[in-house]
Amino acid sequence: MSDNLAADYADKMEARFWRLSDEGAPFGWTGDDGDSVWDDRQECIDQTGCADEDIREAYASEWLDGVLDISYKVGGDGSYRSGEVTLGIGGPNVYVSTDDRLLSVYWGSSPETRRMPSDFIDGIDEALEEHWGMLRHG
Repeated sequence: MSDNLAADYADKMEARFWRLSDEGAPFGWTGDDGDSVWDDRQECIDQTGCADEDIREAYASEWLDGVLDISYKVGGDGSYRSGEVTLGIGGPNVYVSTDDRLLSVYWGSSPETRRMPSDFIDGIDEALEEHWGMLRHG
């Protein structure tokens, strides 16, 4: 590992998101209940005890259940514009922004940013917009 922990962590996270996207499951895998999301299909099977045919791609909304915080950027009329989700705090601090479509990692250095897969960002953005609408309109 290099002296730049933020860069190393950002590289690892970026590779994970691109791998999942390439596998056709940008938000990972889940069993029928959708309670847990796994990065690896076989691990999902092993941990949930579900049969292979009962494992499915997780939805963006299920993936969002595991984030630490969500920030919304809204217009003057209260309409959704974009969002940022917090994945880690305190070493490293990790954020995904749908506005600039970036993963940002801060860890005792200048921020490291990485481009995210379009299917991941678009799915998260759609789920955040829907969530914002529910918050706004009850």
